[in-house]
Amino acid sequence: MPNFSIQIIQFEKKWAKSIPNLITTTRHIAAMTLEKIYGHKKTGMIGIVFVNDKKIHQLNYQFRGINKPTNVLAFEAMQDGMDLVMEKKELGEVILAYETTMREARAQNKSFEHHFSHLLVHGILHICGYDHMNDKDAKIMEKLEIKILKQMNIPNPY
Repeated sequence: MPNFSIQIIQFEKKWAKSIPNLITTTRHIAAMTLEKIYGHKKTGMIGIVFVNDKKIHQLNYQFRGINKPTNVLAFEAMQDGMDLVMEKKELGEVILAYETTMREARAQNKSFEHHFSHLLVHGILHICGYDHMNDKDAKIMEKLEIKILKQMNIPNPY
C-alpha cells in the first residue's frame, strides 16, 4: 500500500449511523484507491470530511458559485515551493454530504454504502488529477472508478 496519511473529520454524525465502521471503511477505500493510482511509489496526505447538506451547500456556493448542495466536493491542495522540501505532499480534501448522498442512493436504488464508496473514490480521483470535463477524460475516470469498486465487490455504478 502507498504510504499516505488519511485524515478524517466527521462533522455530521448521521454518517457513522449509516455506515458501520465508518472510519475503518473510509481508510480502506482511500488506501485501495491511492494504491491503484500510485502503487507503492508515492507518499502524501489527504483529508476526508463528512458534512451535511447545509455545509456543502455553503462550500459549493463559496468555491464554485453554485447555490445548492452537491454530493461531493474535491479540492486539490495548493501547489507551492514547500512541496519540494516536504516529505509528504498534501493531495487535497474530499468533502461528502450526507443528505444528498442518501437521496441519490435511494433514487438510484443503490445501497448507501455502495453509493458512498463510489463518491469517495470519485473525489479521491479528482484530487489526484483526474477529471471528466470532456468525454475522453470522463471515460478514463469512469473506467478507473469501476475497476477500483470491483475490487471491493461493488457493482458498476454507471
